Amino acid sequence: MKVGFVSSLYSPNVVGGAERVVQALAESLVDAGHDAFVVTAAEEPGVRTAFVNGVRVYYVGNRNLYWPFRPEGRPSHLKPLWHAIDTYNVAMAHEVGRILTDQRPEVLHTHGLMGFSPLVWRAAKRRQIPVVHTLHDYYLLCPRATLFRDGRNCIRRHLDCRLYSVPRLHATRHVDAVVGVSQYILDRHLGDGAFASVSRRHVIHNMRTDAPASHKPWPELRSQAPGDAGRRPLRIGFIGQLVPLKGIELLLEETLLLPHDAWRLKIAGRGYPPEYEAGLRAQYASERVEFVGFAEPTAFFREIDVLVVPSLWQEPMGLVILESRAHGVPVIASRRGGMPELLEDGKTGWLFDPSLPGALAARLRQLIANPSLVTAAASRTAEGLSAFTVSGVRAKYEEVYRTLLPT
Repeated sequence: MKVGFVSSLYSPNVVGGAERVVQALAESLVDAGHDAFVVTAAEEPGVRTAFVNGVRVYYVGNRNLYWPFRPEGRPSHLKPLWHAIDTYNVAMAHEVGRILTDQRPEVLHTHGLMGFSPLVWRAAKRRQIPVVHTLHDYYLLCPRATLFRDGRNCIRRHLDCRLYSVPRLHATRHVDAVVGVSQYILDRHLGDGAFASVSRRHVIHNMRTDAPASHKPWPELRSQAPGDAGRRPLRIGFIGQLVPLKGIELLLEETLLLPHDAWRLKIAGRGYPPEYEAGLRAQYASERVEFVGFAEPTAFFREIDVLVVPSLWQEPMGLVILESRAHGVPVIASRRGGMPELLEDGKTGWLFDPSLPGALAARLRQLIANPSLVTAAASRTAEGLSAFTVSGVRAKYEEVYRTLLPT
């Protein structure tokens, strides 16, 4: 089977989990004996090709007003026009069509479309190539792809979002199968009229793209019983982009409500823009809070007892939850988006409502007072993770592809 992929970004241009998932899937298909190639956007003009771990990658130069994946390069007065072009980018669709004509895949599997536009679906249909689309974000419904504005989630889409989304939603008629990385994101799109004519609808959670590592849970390191003054603090961790919608300020504020000597917080990641991170470091400077910048995940997880994922937006999945569990570290996650689908509350982790002041602090206070809860959850973090392996997820996608091939 020959599968072509379209992804906004691809190695070495990686911003989030979606690019890592596409790379893992493409390389796994090649390892399984299939043929795979990737079309991705690049900041440099022109089209160049390279092989990345056995996968042919086409880097197509940006054909819009500016490169959208660098925060400092986005002039605010040009954003409306940029989004309009990104809704109907004829030039990028032409380049994709030319590659499809040359490569003739049996299936085209699209992921991130920012930088390309949904016109790539029409390019595939004109060449009688069936299309699978995986929903990683809200690009089809919102120009920012987040459905998050002014510090809150959008219950109803704003007028500008609706205007941009009309042609995007109309283009979903060219898709043959749609996949949500969570039930939540699939239902949200269907509820807004996307993929109304598509009968093949699936939920395939993203695979874990990291390598599991041994981890010694916090309570096993105690030399004294709970309640003794000499026990060490609970080591709380956060890893990811330091941006408002990820809830980093909520985490910092809620930890300040905890007993002074009962916790330490390690924060890994960079802020966007950098001034935002600098503001956080200045406002929350403390011997209990450590900003470490970029951190290698395996080393980071060895140094924490519990990971907090305090997202304010409706996070479509939350790949970091799987990564933390694979390293033996239980997770406290917001009850938002697809994240509740990735852990069992009170068993492999805990959920909290970020809209309730003090809810996260109450959960952390409970774990500080009852360290056996952390021990028990850490011993169960691996339960069910076999459903998120690269080979397992690849097999699910192979089945989706086969339903689209001629019998």
